[in-house]
Amino acid sequence: MSGADASGGPGPGTPVRTTHTIRASAPAQTVYGLLAAAGNWPAVFEPTVFVDPLEHGPVAGGVTFERFRLWATVNGQVVSWSSRRELDPGSRLITFRQEHSTPPIASMSGSWHVEERGAEASDVTLVHEFTTVDGSEQSARWITAALDRNSTAELGQLARLAALDAAHEAGGALVDSFEDVFDIDAPPAAVYEFLDRGDLWHERLPHVEESVLTISEDGAQHLALTTVTPDGDRHHTASTRIRVDASRLAYKQEKTPEILLGHAGLWTIAPLDGGARTRATSRHTFTLRPDALERVLGAGTTVAAARAHMREALGANSRATLEHAAKFAS
Repeated sequence: MSGADASGGPGPGTPVRTTHTIRASAPAQTVYGLLAAAGNWPAVFEPTVFVDPLEHGPVAGGVTFERFRLWATVNGQVVSWSSRRELDPGSRLITFRQEHSTPPIASMSGSWHVEERGAEASDVTLVHEFTTVDGSEQSARWITAALDRNSTAELGQLARLAALDAAHEAGGALVDSFEDVFDIDAPPAAVYEFLDRGDLWHERLPHVEESVLTISEDGAQHLALTTVTPDGDRHHTASTRIRVDASRLAYKQEKTPEILLGHAGLWTIAPLDGGARTRATSRHTFTLRPDALERVLGAGTTVAAARAHMREALGANSRATLEHAAKFAS
């Protein structure tokens, strides 16, 4: 018996395996470090929208585990799943298994393996093994196409970022994350509603000239903005947003300014004083484009100076948004 069903597919429960590889012009440890920091992936990998950490801890012999829920764009749709990973830094091996998959996927597991190829190069191998819900050839082709597209994109972005990091001797500093906390004299539901209704931002935020919000069948929000700077320059931005729950709104910027390779964020809304006031936390994660630093910020701009600049610029945007949220909601 071949295990195939009548449609020519692999048959229910029969695993399909894919392998994708790339050589990165960067030390193996630099590459492994980018893979290990899953919380930064929305600002590193194009398909990843948001990663919500659930649990982590030791296993044995230096191996650790973590569980998270991840949202990503797959074949044009935003889907989510929960995964468990085991990280072995000694072998530079990360294995993963989806705990809750999204149809037509019945199960998905695999591994990332980073191997040294001299002091300044490394090979990365990404393996997936999956089964389908119905065992059909159509489902297997759909999943394989998605894996080919996303794996190729992720490996390319990984190798590029690792090479940039090595070339600019950044030591992992191209990716940065920070949080700002704001207390607002308004109830949490009103603040969340202000942030959630991006389609009304052109009426509520003075620097937003146009805002268009669409919600796809998968529930993801797609927000397109035209903003105007104080000197009159217009900028067009687009982001994918996820209502994680009633207190958190995640977003990934799909069009970034020249200085950035990636940018993602998370709004977290919590009650204060029995719900009469709000504590809003704004988290930003961004990846610098090192070859654009001097062109955008001036000759001699260092990675550290660019990080400080982006922290101030992104933080100022968050502060301005929440100041108007406070005025609107109070």
